[in-house]
Amino acid sequence: ILLTTILGFFLVRYTNTSLKRLKTGTRRIGSGDLNYRIDNIDDTGELGELADAFNDMSDKLRNAIYDVRQAKDAADEANAAKSIFLANVSHELRTPLNAIIGYSEMLQDELGDAQEVDKGQLSRDLDKIVLSGRQLLTLINDILDLSKIETGKMSLHCETFEPGQIIALVCESLVPLLAEKQNRLDLADMDHLPVLYNDATKFRQIFTNLLSNACKFTEEGVITVTAQEMAERPGWLEFTVEDTGIGMDKEQQSRVFEAFVQADSSTSANYGGTGLGLAISRDFCELMGGKITVESEQGAGSTFTVVLPSDPELARAGA
Repeated sequence: ILLTTILGFFLVRYTNTSLKRLKTGTRRIGSGDLNYRIDNIDDTGELGELADAFNDMSDKLRNAIYDVRQAKDAADEANAAKSIFLANVSHELRTPLNAIIGYSEMLQDELGDAQEVDKGQLSRDLDKIVLSGRQLLTLINDILDLSKIETGKMSLHCETFEPGQIIALVCESLVPLLAEKQNRLDLADMDHLPVLYNDATKFRQIFTNLLSNACKFTEEGVITVTAQEMAERPGWLEFTVEDTGIGMDKEQQSRVFEAFVQADSSTSANYGGTGLGLAISRDFCELMGGKITVESEQGAGSTFTVVLPSDPELARAGA
């Protein structure tokens, strides 16, 4: 009886100690201290398994809370980016609209005067109205394109075309912007390139966006456009647009292709734009079976490389 009493005493004491440790652990975990661990129980039976279960629960709760916080931070960043984007879009919409309305009212006043109309000034005002209208149309098209991409309704309309001719036409359309920033454009000979069977409209839009950005962020510099067939990948073409502009650091390069985001928060204020051009270019490249990459250095310019297959169906078949 004495031996049984002694053994029972030590058993109850040990059990009470383990239960107190479990109680302390559950209180700490319940209060939010998910880093606390119940690791001082030597029992390999039910009490030890219960302690392990509490520790596992704490780990899962901590990971779940971390994931929720990460998702919340990402959502907050996305909402902030979209808020900035909406502010930029409203500004970008107002700018050409104000020009169209302003010059139209001026023309109305001039035509209403009894004096003879200055045809030269009239022509210049009309040119500004047309330019502002095209800027407005480009912005609206970008928004519509992004909407189609996000809803999965963007599709390819493949046709045979010569890439060199389209890039040359894009370069010609950007002559006024080149002159405004006093930039020089070096366009490599592309007559040797094979014809592409892909979406010519999206191809044109990609290089319009890339060259427009190069002109926007380069002043009194050089913009170089080259193209070649890839020796290591038959049937693939590589195009590069290189500028000597402001460049980007590593962090800016990592998010330059994200929708609603520009490389720097001050970019829109200093240079304008909505941050959609490169995001749309990336999506177009992927839709056409290729990809776009960037290499840049702060203050030393940027180089955008576009790799496209001659036939997007062949690219998908080999994927």
